[in-house]
Amino acid sequence: MRVRGLLRKVPGARRIYRTLHLSDLEVSLRRWWSGRVRRRAAERRPGQGKPIRNFSLEYAVIGRNDDHTPDWLLKLESTIVYNRSLFAGSGIDFRVAFVEWNPPQDRPVLAPYLIDKYPFLRAVVVDRNIHDDLCRGKSMNMLFSFPWNAAIRSSETDFILISCAEDYLGTDAARWLVRRGLRRRCLYRAVRVDIRRDLDFSRPDATVIEAQTNVVRVNGVGEPPYFIACGDFMLMDRVSMQRIGGFDETLPLAASHIDSRLCASAMSLGLGCRLVGHVYHIDHDNTFVHFGEKGDLAWQDAMSNLPYKNPETWGLRDRHWTKSGERLSHVS
Repeated sequence: MRVRGLLRKVPGARRIYRTLHLSDLEVSLRRWWSGRVRRRAAERRPGQGKPIRNFSLEYAVIGRNDDHTPDWLLKLESTIVYNRSLFAGSGIDFRVAFVEWNPPQDRPVLAPYLIDKYPFLRAVVVDRNIHDDLCRGKSMNMLFSFPWNAAIRSSETDFILISCAEDYLGTDAARWLVRRGLRRRCLYRAVRVDIRRDLDFSRPDATVIEAQTNVVRVNGVGEPPYFIACGDFMLMDRVSMQRIGGFDETLPLAASHIDSRLCASAMSLGLGCRLVGHVYHIDHDNTFVHFGEKGDLAWQDAMSNLPYKNPETWGLRDRHWTKSGERLSHVS
C-alpha cells in the first residue's frame, strides 16, 4: 500500500496519520472505490453492443376508469403528452401502450377516447371475466403482472419502458436517452422523486415538476439493480424483456416486489444495469398495494428461484384477442 510506504519514509508521518484519522479516510476511500467498481461492472455486460440513438420506445402504462386517484385521467393524459414532448425533434420514436384492465361496468371504457385523441397510442382492453378468472384476491380490482405483460408481449418497438400514469420523466433521463442512446441487454433505471399532489398538472412544466420546493421525498436506490420504486421506471430492449417473460405470473396475488423480482431476474440472466436520471411521481395515498387482499410477497421470497420462468401462455397468449382497428385490441 502506497500510504504505508510513505509512513516509513517521512519523519513524524505516523503521528500525523493517526492524529488526523487518515486511517478512517483510507477505509472510506477503499469502500467507495470497491462500490464504484461493482457498479461499473454491473453497468456493462457482454453482448450489449454499441449504443443505439435512433429507436422506437413504447411507454407502457396500465389502469382503469375508477378514479384511482383524484383527476386520474387528467394525470394520465398529462404525463403522456409531457413525456412524449421530451423527445420532440430527436431520433426517438416515442409511443404509448395503454392496457385497460377490468373496466368497471358503470364507467365508459377509456381506450377508444385515447386512441382517437393520440395517434401515437395503442390500447389493449382486457375484459373483466379474465380478471375474475386470474385474480385470487377477490377484493382486488387491479393486478400487476398480467396487464403489463399483455403490453410487453404485444409490443413491436425496439425498447419498452414500464412506468405509471402518475410519472413524469426527468429531463436528465430524457437527455440521457437522446444524447447517449441505449444498449441492448441492459436494464435502465431512474431515481423516483415524489412531488406535491396539489400542483397544476393540466399544464406540466419541468421548472415546476422538478423544482426542489415541490419535492415530497427522494427515494433511495442502493446498489444495482436499484430496487427501490423500480416499477416507476424500468427500461429494457424488447427482446430481453420478452425473453424474461415480463413480470412473474406465477404469483398473481402478490402486489409487492413483483417489479423488483423482474429486475433481479434480468440481472441473473446477465444483463447490465444503468441509472440514468430521475422520474417524478405525483404523491398520493392510494397505491395498488392498498387494493384489499394484496398478498404481499416477502423480500426473501422475491429474491429466490431466479430467473423465474413464466408459462408459455404468459401475456394472455391463450386468451381471445380481437382487433378493432389498427391500434385497439380487446382480450376476452
